[in-house]
Amino acid sequence: MTNRKIRLFEICYTSEWALAKFFQALFKHGLDEYFNLVGISGRESFSNVPARIFDEIIKRASSLKAGKNWREENTKTEIRSLLDILGILAEESYYQSGEGNIEKFNGDYEAAAIFSRNTTHIRYVAELAKRRKHVLCEKPLVILTNDKHLADRKQLNELEKIVKQKPDLILMDSEHYSAKRASIAFFERVGDMISEYGRIARIKGTTREKDDPEKERTRKLLCRKNKTGLLLDMGVHLFGIITNINGEITNVADAEYDIYPGHQGCLPYDVETFSRVKLDIKGNLFHDKARAEFEFAKFIHRLKIPEEKDRKEVIVTFKDKSSLEREVKIDFVTGKVTDTNGREWHSYSNPSGNEYMNILKDFYNAIIRRQQPRTSFRNSIKNLDAIYRTYKKFPVAGNPIEVYQR
Repeated sequence: MTNRKIRLFEICYTSEWALAKFFQALFKHGLDEYFNLVGISGRESFSNVPARIFDEIIKRASSLKAGKNWREENTKTEIRSLLDILGILAEESYYQSGEGNIEKFNGDYEAAAIFSRNTTHIRYVAELAKRRKHVLCEKPLVILTNDKHLADRKQLNELEKIVKQKPDLILMDSEHYSAKRASIAFFERVGDMISEYGRIARIKGTTREKDDPEKERTRKLLCRKNKTGLLLDMGVHLFGIITNINGEITNVADAEYDIYPGHQGCLPYDVETFSRVKLDIKGNLFHDKARAEFEFAKFIHRLKIPEEKDRKEVIVTFKDKSSLEREVKIDFVTGKVTDTNGREWHSYSNPSGNEYMNILKDFYNAIIRRQQPRTSFRNSIKNLDAIYRTYKKFPVAGNPIEVYQR
């Protein structure tokens, strides 16, 4: 048993990641031992909550298709969570209605978890920090582009100011790739790898997803209205491989993009759905002139060279004093970290295969120990700044590459 429970308030209960990951980790995997969920916030009035929940269940059930990809599994889990929440919200005092009205919630809570739209994160973070509450926020912490999908640093500047003013608060990014079993194994064992293989010379990573370009939630995520393109959505994950081992992204060397052009019956997107970025990096664990290259792709079955199988991995190339190079693959799909000869590297801490269990445990321990977590806002700001610099130096509209079928 833990020494005490953290009183937690949740914002935006109908979010995909809140339903698919957060509530399941909290209620189904024993983390209610760590947290006492004292309140939930949603946009509708309390009397309309049951109707909203049933509408959400019907919407998700109707979107299900045959198959066992991660998106379909998430949707099934969301439906189960909505049914659980219907039972939880039996008392009106437990619920706060109205988007952005957390200041009206009278419950006694120490920390809050934010799962609202990307464009609204900063508003909640600012209000919670003012009230001296610890914060767990879904990625990305802020948006980095304006209505025309051009680089805009306004929200990032505000976030930096909050972090500087509240150094004693635990402000944690729930960026979940850093909490995957493979990532944790790499972070915990990279020092051992360097002792054996030499320092890091190159990093090459990719996330390639089939997904469905016609799916409503994908279109709502990747669009100018949400001020989110694929570089922001996925870059926060893979850039963290560098910054989470104290690396620094010193320069954005190149970037190019493609926007899904649509097909018969499917409208085109208005933000990038493919991105390739080249970075200069440095740090104690890296060789001089170390480089990183990341590629992010959606709708890979619609590429000029179509692919059917998702791929999410990072290849780290180490080089010793004799210039012998060896590679280590971080495979986010299998959860394994293996070197060139097939040797598997395991973490010391034996984390859960459920990344949100790892996130919530890290959040709890950070609050109890008063120690910033690996994915602190301060660290995540480094990734966001590099993504902003990418958009600023290489705007999406001015750096096209055609990768999709047209």
